[in-house]
Amino acid sequence: MKRGRRFSTAVLGVALCVSAGASTSAFDGAPSIAGSKCSKLGVLRTVNTVSYVCVGSGKSLRWKKTSGGSTSKGSGAVTATTAPQTTVPVTTVPSKPCRTTSQITTRLPNELQKREWDAVVAKLQPVVASADSTGRTTAVIDTFEDTSVGNLTYGRYYPMSYPAAVDETQGGRCTYLALVFDVFVRFTGSDRSDDTAKTGIQSAVKALLLAALTNHTKVDGYDVDVILIEPVLDHCPGREMMGSRTICPWNDVGFLYFRTAALTPSQVSSTAASNIFNLSVSGATFPPRPFNQIVGIGASTQAVVAGSVRDLVPSANKTHQASTYVEYSDRLYEIGQTLSVDAALPVQSISIRTVGHVGVVDGRPSSGTGPAIPANVRTRVYRYNGSGDIPRAIRRSDFTKQVDVSQAVAFPHNASVTFNLPSGTTLSAGKYLITFTISGWNPVGSYIRLESFAEGNAGQTDVYAPGKAYRACNLRDKIGYRFTDNPAVTNIGTESLGTDCEYFYPEVSKGENPARGMQHTWVWSDIAMTLNAP
Repeated sequence: MKRGRRFSTAVLGVALCVSAGASTSAFDGAPSIAGSKCSKLGVLRTVNTVSYVCVGSGKSLRWKKTSGGSTSKGSGAVTATTAPQTTVPVTTVPSKPCRTTSQITTRLPNELQKREWDAVVAKLQPVVASADSTGRTTAVIDTFEDTSVGNLTYGRYYPMSYPAAVDETQGGRCTYLALVFDVFVRFTGSDRSDDTAKTGIQSAVKALLLAALTNHTKVDGYDVDVILIEPVLDHCPGREMMGSRTICPWNDVGFLYFRTAALTPSQVSSTAASNIFNLSVSGATFPPRPFNQIVGIGASTQAVVAGSVRDLVPSANKTHQASTYVEYSDRLYEIGQTLSVDAALPVQSISIRTVGHVGVVDGRPSSGTGPAIPANVRTRVYRYNGSGDIPRAIRRSDFTKQVDVSQAVAFPHNASVTFNLPSGTTLSAGKYLITFTISGWNPVGSYIRLESFAEGNAGQTDVYAPGKAYRACNLRDKIGYRFTDNPAVTNIGTESLGTDCEYFYPEVSKGENPARGMQHTWVWSDIAMTLNAP
C-alpha cells in the first residue's frame, strides 16, 4: 500500500463542466417522491425543481431528496436525469479538527474495522460487478490478502497521513480515515482494447464511489474522510506480477482519493464516467493507465540535477517525478550502490535519505507514521577487481573488501540516516560497490525504504550514470527483468535469502512518490546517498 504525498486548502476545485438536465417547470405543492421505491441505485431524478437520488434503504431502493424545491407554478412535469452533466460547482469545505493515527485506531480497533468493511463490501459487490453497461468488463472488490504483490492488499479502513494534498492531513500533519477498495476489473470477452479497459475502470469507479458516498460515509458512527479506490486490470501481457495469482499493479493500477466532505451523490451521479477521476483530489490522484502505454517515467517538465560521487542524487530532485525508493523487506536484507571514483576520496560517513516506511500497527500495515525504525546495519565497501564498467550481474568475489563496519541506527520517516566509517577511510581511484545489510529488525509486513531516483527505461533521467542500485542474492522474486522497463539481465546464479550472498543484480525502483504518476516503477535507480568528507 502500498502506500508514496503537499499543499493545504479548504477549497476543492473540480474541473468539470455542467449541463442542466432537470425540468425548468414547477408548481407549488408538487407531489414528493421521497421514500417511494426506485429501481436502479444512483439514478438521479428531478420532480420540478426538487432533486432525488436512488439510494439503498434496508433491503430495498428508495428515492431520497438531495436538493431543490420551488414555489413557482408550472406544468408539474417529472424528469429522470440520465444524461451525465459535464460541470460540477466548486465546493467549499470547512476544516475539521486534526486527528492522529492513534486516535483513529483506538476508536476503531482492527477487528471492528475488518468486520464493518466486510459487511460494506458484501453490499457493494453487485454494484461494481454490473457497473459497465457494455458488458465487456466486470469488476470485483478484492477480499483476498496476497502479500506477495505490491498493491494495496486487502481494503478495509485505513488511517492515513498522505498524500498531503488531501486537506484533512492539514499539510501532512494530521491523519484521516480512508475507506479503501481494491477493485479488480476483468475483461469478459476477447475485446481487451484500451477503450474497453478505460470504460470498465471508469464505470466501476463511478458506481463504487456513488454507492459508498450514499450509504457508507461512517463506520460505527465515525466519519470516513476519504474513499480511496485502487482499480487494477487483470490483463497486461508481458507485465504481469505472479504472486498467489496473476495481477497487473504498477502498470495498470491507480490511486484515486475522493473526499467525502467535498462530494455529494448527486455530483457523482451527474458526472460522466469518463470524467470521474476529475472528482478526486488534485495533486493526489494517480489514474490507472492501459496496459499498452509506453513504459518508463513518462514526460516531465522538470530538469534533472546531475549527481556526483559525493552526492549521487541531489535533494533538488526530490520533487521530480522520477524520485522513488528501494526497500528492505522479508525478501531482501542487503542493498548496495555502485560508484566510480576518479581521484582519492576521503569519506567519514555515508548518509542516505529515507521516505515513509511501513510498519505493522494494530495488526495491519501503516505507512509513513510512527517512530523511527531501529535496526543494525553492516556497511561494506568493496573495490572492483576487474577493468571497465561493473557488469549488471556480479559476484561478491569480483571485489576486494576494504571496509566492514556495523552499527545500530534508527531509520526515521522522510529524513535521513547516517552510517559511520572507520577514521581515515579513503577511496582510491577505481570502481566500487557499497552495500548495507540490515539485521535486528522484524520485516514481516514491514518495509524500510531508502529514497532513490529512477533512471528511466532508456536512461533519460539517470542522475548518476557511473553507478546504480543493486540487490543481493537473486533477481527480484516473481517479477524478473523481462517484466521491467530496462534491458534484460543474465541470471548468473540464485541464492536463498541471506546477509552474505555471492550474487548481486541491479535493483529496480518501486514507489508512491507524489511527484510522479506511477510512470516509472520497475526501472533501475540510484540511491539518494551522500559520501560525507571528514
